[in-house]
Amino acid sequence: MKQKVIKILLVIIGSIIVIVALITATLVLTGNVEIGFDSNGNFQVEIKNNNDNLDSYDQIIQSTLTTYPTDIFVYGEDCKFRKNVKFKQIDKLSEENLKSDKKYKVIVFNDLYDKTDLTDDDIAVLKKYVLEGDYALFYTGRKHMDAFIANGFATEHIVEGDIGFALRHSGETVIETDGLWDETSLEYYETNNPELLGESVFILIERIIRED
Repeated sequence: MKQKVIKILLVIIGSIIVIVALITATLVLTGNVEIGFDSNGNFQVEIKNNNDNLDSYDQIIQSTLTTYPTDIFVYGEDCKFRKNVKFKQIDKLSEENLKSDKKYKVIVFNDLYDKTDLTDDDIAVLKKYVLEGDYALFYTGRKHMDAFIANGFATEHIVEGDIGFALRHSGETVIETDGLWDETSLEYYETNNPELLGESVFILIERIIRED
């Protein structure tokens, strides 16, 4: 009976050793772990930072979760962000919904297909947080462009065919960026790259962080 128990234990231990060896080999091959000896001849296992394996989009996402905490508020349609993006989908532009204690704040008003309304109250809230505050704004759409121009968010020099604009802060100055989205971008987004809108938002965020 004892011999049978010992055999079972040996089989279990052997299986665990094989599993650990396979996991370690996988981590080494993927570059996530380095195994070797230090200068004193001591055996060591080093877990590497896997940021080197991330593409540029994921690297920006990671920075907003760690080094540069950022609140992203999405109003309107789905932006099709990657799953690791942390954001707040809001159904109303209000002081309650836009509360934040983060250094970086971005309101994404995604209205690519002109389905979302924009009231006078919404304009007032956006003025307070974007024009008078320190929130950035990323707007995609055509329907409300005239309203944004009339209320001082955007200028009339926006090129015909542009679908939206962005606002960011540099010191006390609000800087407008045009040309982030146009008909070509929309077509490519619909037919080739559903991540394009999310990438565009994070390109703006990266620029905000870099210029800060």
